[in-house]
Amino acid sequence: MGPETVGELAERLRRNVARDLIELDSGARLRATVSVGAAVYPVHAHDQTDLLIAADRNLYAAKAAGRNRVVIGCGAVIESRRTADDPAAPPPRHS
Repeated sequence: MGPETVGELAERLRRNVARDLIELDSGARLRATVSVGAAVYPVHAHDQTDLLIAADRNLYAAKAAGRNRVVIGCGAVIESRRTADDPAAPPPRHS
């Protein structure tokens, strides 16, 4: 599986988690989001240790970029967009 496929799967996971409401025992509903960091062997790392380090680094990069993001490989952030089918996507960040 290559980086593009991993990125597509991770983005689909991110959208699906953000789309569905979670109902608590109290009846309250909330929306969860997920940040995903991933790396692909041997594209982004040459052994298991480096692969885990790269994936972990990408997870923290996704969170630092505003959460509810996907970061694959060398740190490319796939920006989340607020759309009708993805109401939990964060609004655009302003500098």
